[in-house]
Amino acid sequence: MEKISNLGYLMIGKESSKGTAVVPTVAIPLYSESLFTNQNLDLDNPIMAERHGIYQILQGQRDHQGEISVLAEPKTLPHFLNMMFDKGATTGEEAPYTHPWTLGDAEASYTFDILKGNVVHRYFGVEVRSLSPEFDDNKMKLSLNVSALGHVSIMPISSGSGTTLTLATDYDPEPAKGVHADDTLTLVNVTGGTVDDTEDVAVTSINDAKTIITTASMTGTYATGDYCYIKAQIPNPTIGTPFQWARTEFRFGDTAAAALTATQTRLERGSKFDIVHEFESDEGAKRSGSYDPASLPRKQSSVDVTVKRFLDTGQELQEWIRRTKRALVIRCFGSLISGSTYNEFRITLNNLKIVESPDPLSTGEIVYVNQVLKAQYDTSDQQAFSLTVVNDVAGTSY
Repeated sequence: MEKISNLGYLMIGKESSKGTAVVPTVAIPLYSESLFTNQNLDLDNPIMAERHGIYQILQGQRDHQGEISVLAEPKTLPHFLNMMFDKGATTGEEAPYTHPWTLGDAEASYTFDILKGNVVHRYFGVEVRSLSPEFDDNKMKLSLNVSALGHVSIMPISSGSGTTLTLATDYDPEPAKGVHADDTLTLVNVTGGTVDDTEDVAVTSINDAKTIITTASMTGTYATGDYCYIKAQIPNPTIGTPFQWARTEFRFGDTAAAALTATQTRLERGSKFDIVHEFESDEGAKRSGSYDPASLPRKQSSVDVTVKRFLDTGQELQEWIRRTKRALVIRCFGSLISGSTYNEFRITLNNLKIVESPDPLSTGEIVYVNQVLKAQYDTSDQQAFSLTVVNDVAGTSY
């Protein structure tokens, strides 16, 4: 039977140890994803008295990466910032809470469960390389480039009966390393006479070699050719009102402190920001001893801001020519929390320089300045940028 994508889901969970899968509990509104495991198969072509171009196909070292598009709203956004930057101490004894992030080397990793059809695809050790906002009509989405340390979906079975399930090791010597002791598995009996006969079994433990799963009980008997996968959950989302273009304010100033409370500059659609915290390689570190990456080493960060605004005075041109320091605080507001405090996603850029400033002419059209600004390190503030989320969720949730 054909499957519609909207019956699937994305659920995420923060890992205590990078690359050690957890059972995700946070449901995320997902619009699209392209996460995929590249097996990087080795097409071997030695000189073997044979004219055909491929003598054998061998396993390669895998990588797991892709893009996801999710709703940008205040309750789940902090999880994605955790995957890029260092979270500081949350302030506030009660709502509203203020959660800060800065550049560092203590970003967290997450487990992603993506339901496609009946099968859960679990990626573990997931981190975010880049974050960019996209406005669909008025609501904000986040476009995220992500990489993972491992993936599990269909797990071929070697044997199974009673309470013991042994997995085949054709694909990986540790086939159960993405399974958690709190998971439930769906076992599919292909070889026992009734094709695709299934049963659900609770996992109670996994051996250290990640090859044998102990279950509460199994009704059927399983053999080579049968398979299993992690059973789908029923999501229970808790989300807020998304951030919107109509409630996004760009505030410029001579310093970040001045920009925070400055009058907003009304920009045109197409204005945006892109935040990057580079991996050494999006594929991860392909070290010895495993088919999967060992880690996702980080390099440097960058922030680009694209600004489109109508040409008013020569001030914009002067700032470009003189490379004048400009601070910018982008304040994306959501719904009211209490008093006069709203949910907010705040991007503070301490020292921007204009690197492009074209102002093309087209007959009958308004003249717009299309500027690209790049963040540089500010010696006074001792940072290039910082990120803040204000919401009604306590810091212990992140």
